[in-house]
Parts: sequence; structure tokens; C-alpha cells
Amino acid sequence: MVEREAKSLAEKLTGKGTAGIEQAYLEILDRRPDATETDAALTYIQKANWQSFCHALMASNEFIYVY
Repeated sequence: MVEREAKSLAEKLTGKGTAGIEQAYLEILDRRPDATETDAALTYIQKANWQSFCHALMASNEFIYVY
């Protein structure tokens, strides 16, 4: 299920840059990323991809233990 949802969200966000990162944080964690998180996300996406980034947010402690 997580892979499917990460892929679905990634398809909507690909190519959106920082706006996509903000949208991912809002949809997954219900908050905006700070500047440090945005920079880290951009670096991560350049090395991996959007689906991996979305999956990482869904696997984060903040997502698992809040929701």
C-alpha cells in the first residue's frame, strides 16, 4: 500500500521542484517543510527520485507516530 501511494503522489509531484516538496509535506505530514528540510529534500530527490522521497516521508517517525 505504501509503495502504491508513494508512486501515485510522486506522479503528481514530479517536475514541481520546491512546490512539489511543500505539497508532499502538506499531504503526508500536514505541515510545511522548513528551509533545511526543503534543501535536504531537493538533494535527496536529485540522488533518488520522487517516489523514494514520498516513501521516505511515509516511513518517517513523524508520520507513523502522529497518524
